[in-house]
Amino acid sequence: MTPVPVMWNHFPDNPNYAGAELLPDLDAGKVCVGWVAQPKINGYRRWLWFTGGHWCLLSKNRTGNTRPLPLPLNDALCNWKVPEGSGFDAEWYGPVAGLPDNQHKLFFFDLPMFNGEWQGKLSFLERDLRLRELMCSNNDPRLDTLPCYPQGEMQTLFLAQLAASPISEGIVCKLRHSTLVGDSVRPKKNPAWIKFKFAPDVKELPE
Repeated sequence: MTPVPVMWNHFPDNPNYAGAELLPDLDAGKVCVGWVAQPKINGYRRWLWFTGGHWCLLSKNRTGNTRPLPLPLNDALCNWKVPEGSGFDAEWYGPVAGLPDNQHKLFFFDLPMFNGEWQGKLSFLERDLRLRELMCSNNDPRLDTLPCYPQGEMQTLFLAQLAASPISEGIVCKLRHSTLVGDSVRPKKNPAWIKFKFAPDVKELPE
């Protein structure tokens, strides 16, 4: 494991949790406007950055990655050409679902670092756009970004993710203009992120 570089002195943000009964108000703009939603993949969250010509992986608590990526997924990551000093927030899909090694994927959903510079002061949409531009240089389907859905479609997305179980465990809604907390001591909740996680026996949204 390559030592954590000095530039990587921010922990990833965590979402707040809410029940699905809040989704109609978010969709209708009663809480505030400017939300986007992404699927919440049922996997292991990993923080990845590219430094010194190598990829480094940690858990969100920076306790170390005790489980290495399977070789096919590791090869896909190493073949992806990104600028030095780029860092990513991602979900490793495969271990929780018990998939064979050749079916594991990494879903990238944020770009905290780029060219050695902290991106947390940029809005989520600005970071997301840059992330998708970087992903254009990747041709391996085992690496992918998560789609964004606009306000007004979040309840529909929630039900679609329920049908997609076990790959998904809900959705995460973020304000388009939200920045990152990026605390230097521990992961902290981002006030502009809300996670809606369904229980295994949930069949429909509460009325």
